[in-house]
Order: sequence, then structure tokens, then C-alpha cells
Amino acid sequence: MDGYHSPNQHGVVVGKIIKWSLLALVVCLIVSRININTSIYKKQDNSVEIIFPQWQLEKPWFYFYWTPGTLRLEIPPKKAEVPEQ
Repeated sequence: MDGYHSPNQHGVVVGKIIKWSLLALVVCLIVSRININTSIYKKQDNSVEIIFPQWQLEKPWFYFYWTPGTLRLEIPPKKAEVPEQ
């Protein structure tokens, strides 16, 4: 019977996809810089920042920043330093 696949084979393939996806996610998190700030007093002091990979902080491949009411996927531009006179 050519082309016949049992329902169990489909479940095995889906299981492998899920397993390898979770493994890839864990590896990505391990090589990322993750900053988590929490406060029970001020809601805006709670934040999560993920920079992937951690060795490219200036131009990361992926950037995520969250606070209540704010979601950023790009690093904010740096302010130019004003030389002291």
C-alpha cells in the first residue's frame, strides 16, 4: 500500500518537531542576555529585556523589551553624548 501512513506516524513527526523547537528555544535563551526588573510598588518598574545573541549587544539579531503598556522589538537609538566644556 504505497502512500499509506498510519495516524501514529503523524504523531511521531509532530512530537519530533515540538521537541526540536523547544530545544532550539532553550539554546537561544541560553545564549541571550536576559534582564528582568520587578517592583511591587510601581507597575512601570517591571520590565523584561531579551537581547540575542549576547555577544552582539550593539546590533543584535533579535531584541525584545516589555513593560506594562510598552513593547519594543528594536533597540532605541542612543542619545548623542554632549562634550563638557
